[in-house]
Amino acid sequence: MKLFFRRGQSESGTNEKLVFILSFRVELTPKEKALITKFRTENYRLVTIIDQNSAPTVNTVFNKWWARTAYDKSILLKGEDVLKRACLNFKTLLKLMASFSCEEVIEF
Repeated sequence: MKLFFRRGQSESGTNEKLVFILSFRVELTPKEKALITKFRTENYRLVTIIDQNSAPTVNTVFNKWWARTAYDKSILLKGEDVLKRACLNFKTLLKLMASFSCEEVIEF
């Protein structure tokens, strides 16, 4: 799994206030895509902090750019951290899903 970021800025309307833009997308390996399909986790929400109504799911950010805007750079940086942690958590879930079809042996 790879997480890609793009950062940008633009001016907002007549008051010329700066708007900061964070765009991101997720790239999955064929093995990860197969696990997502097998365990039906296409609609797994990566994060819900960004926007409750349109939270990015695995399906919506896979190979598609998703953008969020903010008037404060620190909010955008916090958003990056949230997304990084969300992808780490999802990677852990993928590893767990992969372990369902194998046997684990713990030797003491």
